[in-house]
Amino acid sequence: MGMKHTSRILLTALIAAGASAAPKTTARTNSENFEGFSISLGGSQVTQSGSTLLQEIYQEITVNANDSTTGGSGPGGSNLDDTYDVRTVDASHGFYNKDAFNGQVAVAYNLALSENFLIGIEVAKQFGANTRFETFINFDGDTALSEKVETSGSWSVALKPCYTVSDKFMVYAKVSRASAKISGNINLLLAQSEGLAVDNFTFDKSVGGLGLGLGFEYNFDAHWFLQGEIERISFNSYKKTQTTGTYNSTLTNGTLVTDAGVQAGEFYAARADVSVNLSKATISLGYRF
Repeated sequence: MGMKHTSRILLTALIAAGASAAPKTTARTNSENFEGFSISLGGSQVTQSGSTLLQEIYQEITVNANDSTTGGSGPGGSNLDDTYDVRTVDASHGFYNKDAFNGQVAVAYNLALSENFLIGIEVAKQFGANTRFETFINFDGDTALSEKVETSGSWSVALKPCYTVSDKFMVYAKVSRASAKISGNINLLLAQSEGLAVDNFTFDKSVGGLGLGLGFEYNFDAHWFLQGEIERISFNSYKKTQTTGTYNSTLTNGTLVTDAGVQAGEFYAARADVSVNLSKATISLGYRF
């Protein structure tokens, strides 16, 4: 009995020692289930909108001989006033959107800050079809001009504060710095009506912008997840001035010299301010390392 009792005590002690020596496992917090590097691939439905402010200015001056207004001198003995043909046209427009379906690839890293909060950083690149909007610029109620603006090569770097609802579901906000190339063409009504050689306005420029968005991630398991988000990007406006002018007069001792009735100068300027916005809805499949 003594031996049996002693053996039982030793066995109990060994089991207890083994239990205390075994590694202890702690449950992962919700945020730790979303922590780490990830890559995602998805598709975006993108709608482009925008606005264009366009101003055309045309000035034509005809100098008559011996005119006292300009000090013009020439044959004919005329003192008729100079003729100033100055026209300024401001244009507004309405637009319609042409949606595009783009692919998107994104690389991100999420860092757990507490049991439920994380902070993430993401770099995303859009690829696929260009997004376009077409506008009709109205002059004095007449729809006379057309405009096409395309956006391509959009990419962004984003900061994402995140909150976990459970160990499988997380929501986040998104603030991004974006860049894209805008290109297009505007037909110029006043330039066309005056027969100027430059009768269209073209641009091709990379611009920056600010994006704001909301999204979610749903974990299928420890690695695979589904991501969805909506985002609005407003790009900086692109301003351009295009001018042309011809002058067939000369100055002699500061005096404008021309024959009577001859056009002394012609000046034309077009000023455009083009703004572009993108609205995106994206669904992606991701893998967390």
